[in-house]
Amino acid sequence: MHSNGSLISLNYLNMLADGETAFVHEMLQTFLENIDADIVSFRDAISQGDSIALSERAHKLKGSVQILEAHGMVNILKDIELRAREGEAVQAFQTEFAQLDSLFEQIKTEVQSQLQSLT
Repeated sequence: MHSNGSLISLNYLNMLADGETAFVHEMLQTFLENIDADIVSFRDAISQGDSIALSERAHKLKGSVQILEAHGMVNILKDIELRAREGEAVQAFQTEFAQLDSLFEQIKTEVQSQLQSLT
């Protein structure tokens, strides 16, 4: 969590944008457009009990939320990615999955709020 209580920060994204608000807006919009499909894909790997696919999906999601500096979620996804790649059973991640479900919704809400403040 960041000092303002937010789960995300746009500092890195703003640095990349170099003052181009349209770029920040486009990146946030793209995140919202893609995150639901990414989450479905992640959940599919869980329901199939596929550790390799879970590791791949966690890696992809990690990249998506890393740009938003969502460190709590990044750390959970990194842990899942590494442990699943090592062959740990998908069922071992129940606590992490519950945490991610909550974080996904909170982060989506924060991104939507940031988008509204940019328009």
